[in-house]
Amino acid sequence: MGRIDVLLRWRRLETALINHPAGLSAQELADILEVSKRTVYRDIDALSSKDGWVPIQRKERGKFFIDSEGYLPPVRFQLSEALSIYLAARLMLRFANRYEQSIATAFEKLNVVVPQPLRRYINQTLEWMGRLEVDERHMELLLTITRAWMEQRTVRMVYHSLEGEEPLEREVDVYFVEPAAQGHATYIIGYCHLRGERRMFKVDRIRSVEVTDRRYQIPPDFNADAYLAASWGVTVGQGPERVRLCFSPKVARIIEETVWHPSQQVERLGDGSVVMTVHVSPDTELRAWVLGWGDAVEVLEPQRFREEIARVARAVHECHRQLRLPMTE
Repeated sequence: MGRIDVLLRWRRLETALINHPAGLSAQELADILEVSKRTVYRDIDALSSKDGWVPIQRKERGKFFIDSEGYLPPVRFQLSEALSIYLAARLMLRFANRYEQSIATAFEKLNVVVPQPLRRYINQTLEWMGRLEVDERHMELLLTITRAWMEQRTVRMVYHSLEGEEPLEREVDVYFVEPAAQGHATYIIGYCHLRGERRMFKVDRIRSVEVTDRRYQIPPDFNADAYLAASWGVTVGQGPERVRLCFSPKVARIIEETVWHPSQQVERLGDGSVVMTVHVSPDTELRAWVLGWGDAVEVLEPQRFREEIARVARAVHECHRQLRLPMTE
């Protein structure tokens, strides 16, 4: 029996005890789970250990029950709600492209409450995740940062910025943690004491992190969504500008059917092309997205962004004009 089967059995045991607050005997649990009493005792030991998550206790007459004090039972979901969580977890899996225990646990918990047809696909996802690379260091960094964020304690970290030649020690008050789908990365928004201003830090560039005893308060006027509103992704530039892009008829439907940014407006022209207008900072993320459309898009404004795209396009052409490295057989 695989690890996934064991975890699902534990979830069924937890659910059985939740549904029987008066308690169940080992034999009753064995009948429900279709396993031996010995397996039930072993599962209870695992679930109620210091590394477990269910406070299972035993009454004098031999029945096991969950101590409800300080325990939050699994939440019941409607199908639409379960589907939303399933899609969000799937998105996180594609975002991370690695095995993360928190994503796996979310799927395992969801598997208890969803209808059977959906369980099949959740099991397939869990099996696929089991073959992905495990990045324990990344998860430990993120958990440490999240704990500091929740407790509002300043973190001291060694950070290697994209421009810096050497990593620098920084003290940061974490305001928010934001995933960026485009770069498959997670960022911190926070106040950098070294620079004396709000900055964004990519988690993958953090070499080490520790939580200090110094507390801080997140400014009451800080709103992550408002802070990122002018950005195409997570890079916060100088401020929003009106950016107009004309897409050729061959990609017009894709542009029209997708919400690329909350500020976008799309206008269909007589020749079948569409003009998309957004109010964002024309930064490197937007530049990369525009260049990804190749000759299917033309920048109409602002002029300096149009010139920047043309300059990069010429550089790409020059880079590919002749092969720099010898071909290998």
